[in-house]
Amino acid sequence: MDPTLLSHTPDSILVQDNDDTDCTHTSSNLSNQPSKTTSSTHMHIPSLQRKLTLNKEHLILQEQDQLHDQCLQQCQYPDIFPSELILHIFKFLATPQDLRSAILVCKLWCSCGIDLLWSRPSLLSLPLAEKMCDTLALARSETLFPYSDYVRRLNFSFLAQDLTDDILVRFDRCKRLERLLLPATTKATEEGLKQILNVGKGLYTLDISEIPAVNDTVLEHVATHCPKLHTLYMTGCTSLTDESVVKLAANCPSLKR
Repeated sequence: MDPTLLSHTPDSILVQDNDDTDCTHTSSNLSNQPSKTTSSTHMHIPSLQRKLTLNKEHLILQEQDQLHDQCLQQCQYPDIFPSELILHIFKFLATPQDLRSAILVCKLWCSCGIDLLWSRPSLLSLPLAEKMCDTLALARSETLFPYSDYVRRLNFSFLAQDLTDDILVRFDRCKRLERLLLPATTKATEEGLKQILNVGKGLYTLDISEIPAVNDTVLEHVATHCPKLHTLYMTGCTSLTDESVVKLAANCPSLKR
């Protein structure tokens, strides 16, 4: 360019050139600065993804709960196995420990098995008998079940030499007793025997063999309080007379042996 032209160029053109230069630099600087809007958008993306993930997990849990409820409705025990069948199956369990484990499964199994578990309590030692007496003595409001109503059979054969009136009479709460075995209970007295026999209205089988305290009074008590008796063992009871035996036969028409 001709220098003479530059000398006659208006200052305004030079200033404009400077402004253009500044604008160019400013534009360049702006282009180099990060966009606040873009950065803000990127910051919100993880939060949105987190919300979507939580919503998805919530929906999955709801669906699982619905499936679980449907399974429970379709698998109700009464619809599959009636109580009578469950009780019949429980009778094949080998030990009381197995039956106890079974009744802890659910309320239905408990209601079916608790009666069976307590129908024939194990009285293999004096401490076990005392512990059972303590349980039977509890008030109805303190227990979940009326345990004394479940007891059907009592076998004191293993406690013959240790069983006293104090233990024996504490079982008089078992009002639905069907079978009572007291062979060779040498420490039992007449009063103790009479008190335990007061529960004999439903008694079918009674064993009072080899008990020194058995006499006419005890046998007459049996005749009066055990009308459904059909089996009576009284071997070795030498203090009996014909009168008490005749009364027994008259009051117990179902007696077979």
